[in-house]
Amino acid sequence: MKNINLNIILILVVTFIIVLTKPVMSQVNNDYKWLHPKPQGNSLNWIKMWDANNWYACGAGTTFMKTSDGGNTWEIRNSYLLSDDIKLLDFLDMEFINMNTGYACGSEGKFYKTTNAGETWDSSTVISNSILWYDTYWIDQNTGFLSGTKPTCIAVTTDGGTTWVQPGTPPNYTAYSVFALSPDSILLSCEQGKVSKTTNGGVNWETINAASGGIRLWALGFINDSTGYVCGSSRNVKMTTDFGASWTLLNSGLQNTLYYDIDFATIDDTTYIYVTGSDYAIFRSKVGTNSWDTLSILDTAQEYSGTMFSSDVSVTGDTIISCGTRGFINARYGSSHNKAFTNYIATTFKNDIWSDGMGRIIAVGRKDGDNDQSMYSTDGGNTWQNGIVTGSQDIFYSIAMVNSTTGYASGSGKIFKTTTGGAGWFETSPTGNTDDIYGVSFINENTGWVVGEGGNCYKTTNAGGNWTPFTWGGGTDDALSCCFIDANTGWISGENGTLYKTTDGGASTVPQNINTGLYYVINVDMLNANTGWLTNRFELMKTTNGGTNWDTNYLPYSSLYINDFDFTDEMNGMVIDDDGNVYKTTDGGNSWEVGNVSSIQIEGVYMVSPTEAYICGPSSFVFGYKDIVSGTELTYTNSIPKEHYLEQNYPNPFNPSTTIKFGIPRQGLVSLKVYDMSGREVANLINNRKMNAGQVTQRFDGSSLSSGVYFYSLVVDGELIATKKMVLVK
Repeated sequence: MKNINLNIILILVVTFIIVLTKPVMSQVNNDYKWLHPKPQGNSLNWIKMWDANNWYACGAGTTFMKTSDGGNTWEIRNSYLLSDDIKLLDFLDMEFINMNTGYACGSEGKFYKTTNAGETWDSSTVISNSILWYDTYWIDQNTGFLSGTKPTCIAVTTDGGTTWVQPGTPPNYTAYSVFALSPDSILLSCEQGKVSKTTNGGVNWETINAASGGIRLWALGFINDSTGYVCGSSRNVKMTTDFGASWTLLNSGLQNTLYYDIDFATIDDTTYIYVTGSDYAIFRSKVGTNSWDTLSILDTAQEYSGTMFSSDVSVTGDTIISCGTRGFINARYGSSHNKAFTNYIATTFKNDIWSDGMGRIIAVGRKDGDNDQSMYSTDGGNTWQNGIVTGSQDIFYSIAMVNSTTGYASGSGKIFKTTTGGAGWFETSPTGNTDDIYGVSFINENTGWVVGEGGNCYKTTNAGGNWTPFTWGGGTDDALSCCFIDANTGWISGENGTLYKTTDGGASTVPQNINTGLYYVINVDMLNANTGWLTNRFELMKTTNGGTNWDTNYLPYSSLYINDFDFTDEMNGMVIDDDGNVYKTTDGGNSWEVGNVSSIQIEGVYMVSPTEAYICGPSSFVFGYKDIVSGTELTYTNSIPKEHYLEQNYPNPFNPSTTIKFGIPRQGLVSLKVYDMSGREVANLINNRKMNAGQVTQRFDGSSLSSGVYFYSLVVDGELIATKKMVLVK
């Protein structure tokens, strides 16, 4: 191995920032879709109304969505832009200068540009990946601005985002919003009630105390070169008539909340300001006055709402659209009616999920209102209803259905049963038990086992009518999960890395050595008497001899937190982690395809078949999958090579995609990048990710590139392994 020395590549340094641009193909959600809520549940940070029918919105998980029929249907696109630790990045703000050309900014110092209405995005890191860019503002297609976290807090481009500079040395405050008249005249709204201002391109910066020290000023909005507003926390809405030199508080009658957005509209020659931040209304005032109207945005049939982060007002002020937390989108049509476009029946955490593959889906977790810890669908997730839990507000931890109508759920201190496919639940708990029940396993309608807090374990042979205690082997340690494959054979896992096996239905147990240290074994799942898997959160382990031996079944990334897994047979399975990642195997865990399906934690997974699965998580999110994560970019095999290698891509020449294969003999930080002939980085396929030893195939899509010669380089732990040439021919 040798130190990095890309002799064949010219590294271009532009101003004082190295501009690293990569084309990123947006992917329409073909293999999976949001089932609850609809149209989707990622928080939305920005919304734009072009006309009555065409709207754009963006938010968490690099979600970009648009409608051409006034919100009735949506095209949802996720660019799957990943950070170094394989978490999805976020769009925090966006601005379009026309319906095709737009700019976005967000987490990890990212700036994005599209020229085809969001079909594809070019991304680059501006100044540093440690910056959070909160806001972007554009004067025209060339001149734009970014504001973000200190000490950088401001960046300016005059060539459409190709290069960026920091204007001078701005004050050391995080800037949440930016407004500018030119690259010389810039205004920033900041933390601690500060507004920063320059009129000479950053040679000098002036700091104005616009509000008290604890106030965050989230948004700026101007109606001309001198008159504008700033809004923020604690009802702070202030007006300036001298480009920020002085500010006047105008908040009489405003709800005491945090305001994130400012909009303007002119009605009958009168200009109005609108501020957004409430969970039920937009507030409006005539510019220059201190009296505010409350404009409700809630649909009368809307059961749930969330904080609104962004609004857009039609030119005439008769229509307002707003978006916010958990994907909520609402519209107000004059004073006639309001409409909600996001459909929630529940918003709390769902821990576990099940489906019969014939349309019925059941998800269980925490309650929202009264007795609604369960929700279910009978049409594959198109519509949902809350299941009614008789006489209990307890959390449901896991579910075990024996058919489409009958099943059991473990809960906080209780066991519940349904005979109506999740529509109704009633308690069927062991007499006197008050400890939490974590794991449940039934082999038929009558015979089952439950395990839980303090090592309390019970068995029933009459459908929950009576429960008999049994000893699991772990004493008073919590028993966390159980899996029985017949009336006699089962496994129970728990605290301190413990796993016990029974061959007599729980009458006696024997310990099994799994070498997981003291980590909790949160889940054990056996397919048959020989083959099964378990996890201790940090690794997946497999047995092929009934639990006598357990081998670590390596996933491609070493820094992950496993929440759940499920296998349909010995070959096909899925693992999900705390960062919304999905790992799929079709060969028993020898190789894994990796995808990222959400910007948030996902908690429970159930596979109906190798091509159908369901996932649940926070805010009662439910995803449905067909041909699960097919066509993913990366495939991993835990066959460990003797040394590092990088193979020639195949096919070569190629059009439009090709496959790159490499191997690493030990865990390391891996980067795989593609450059053009000038040395410009055009694709960052793997960005300094910690990967386990093994062999990787990575697909590269050159659809957005021109024909020509390109180079790809593999770097591990900061050292160059190899660089190879490939040819794209269109």
